[in-house]
Amino acid sequence: ELAAAYEDQVACPKRTAMVEVLVRGVARGEVRPEAACEVFAEILPSMITARLIVQNREISDEYLVQVVDDVVMPLIRAA
Repeated sequence: ELAAAYEDQVACPKRTAMVEVLVRGVARGEVRPEAACEVFAEILPSMITARLIVQNREISDEYLVQVVDDVVMPLIRAA
């Protein structure tokens, strides 16, 4: 039940919002079209959730910058 509640109340809304961000990035020519999907939208929220909940570690600005610059952007960036 906890997993279902988390999916409905947290994960799904975050995934939907991230897909919307990716779609806007495609429209601006910054994101490759095939990256505007749920799989790519799950990367950043999943990494943050794992760090907070599984590893019990804080999310610093430096961590977020590194994840976005070194993980997310290379995966989604338009050519």
